[in-house]
Amino acid sequence: MDESDEEFSSWLVVLDYAGAIRTMVPFYEGKSVYRAAGFKMWSAAEMVMGASRGSFMGWAYKFDWKTGDYAQLSTASINIHDLQKAKDGSAFWSAIKSEEIQKTCVDTNKACADSTTSAIAGVPSKDVDDINHVQPIEDDAKIAISSRSTNAIYKVWASNMTKIWALGGDDGDFGIIGYTGDYYAPGSSYWVGQHNAECSGDNDRLPTGNMFACWWPSETINGSDAYEARVAEITRSTMETAFQLDIFGKETPLVWDVACDGRDLSFKVANNFKQASAYDGTYAATSAKGDAVASGDFAFGAHWREKKVTATRRARPRTGPSR
Repeated sequence: MDESDEEFSSWLVVLDYAGAIRTMVPFYEGKSVYRAAGFKMWSAAEMVMGASRGSFMGWAYKFDWKTGDYAQLSTASINIHDLQKAKDGSAFWSAIKSEEIQKTCVDTNKACADSTTSAIAGVPSKDVDDINHVQPIEDDAKIAISSRSTNAIYKVWASNMTKIWALGGDDGDFGIIGYTGDYYAPGSSYWVGQHNAECSGDNDRLPTGNMFACWWPSETINGSDAYEARVAEITRSTMETAFQLDIFGKETPLVWDVACDGRDLSFKVANNFKQASAYDGTYAATSAKGDAVASGDFAFGAHWREKKVTATRRARPRTGPSR
């Protein structure tokens, strides 16, 4: 864009972990150049994003990162800064005005019958302004909301938009201890103008004050590429690792700690997408000869959390005479 904020060029670019370009396409409709924001995964092959012509109000689009094709997902007007897929994939959540959010049904392009298009109930308008992030959590029963201009993060009930608590800002319900040990009383702002404030833990765990980082190895580790990318949370005071996620590609499945004890086969697995709810998965194990030994269903853990799966191996068929 130029100094007047008018867009002249826009591209959708997808890189692999090694930095090679997988997809690069111009993003426009007719003669209008679009700006994109709020990228999230919709499926293994599709992303969902907000897009507009020169403003933060626009529409939701799907983008097939393998083919470069994109198409408008809904005609409903939304704040393009962020949108999140509903658990069952039939709708998405987003901000629609400075103080309001909406659950939009994909089929009807309108507010879903079970959603509330409104501001946070019972909270004065002065305490909520410029909502720029809306994240459904706990199987879409509750919502984490970032009120950027009032330095607050809200947790509300999705069914009626009533407040559960506020973190930070004038309406904050909790005291906060910063990473330097300083105490910030309820009603004060430890952070200012936060953007993508996402829940990444169980229950009420939100920002921790720690540092998050991601990287990939520049050389082999112990003679082999142990991972393609790593995400880590570092404790500021001790610089120790509080959480670590290793991401593996197609040559090494996202499965580890495989063990077999008698007839029990166990392994740990993680969802390769950061999703706020548990999602269904399946597994199948074969022997070195290619014989099926176990299969079944399980639920991936939310927020990249590991899930231990235990399966009973199938009994070998008898080859001798029966007794």
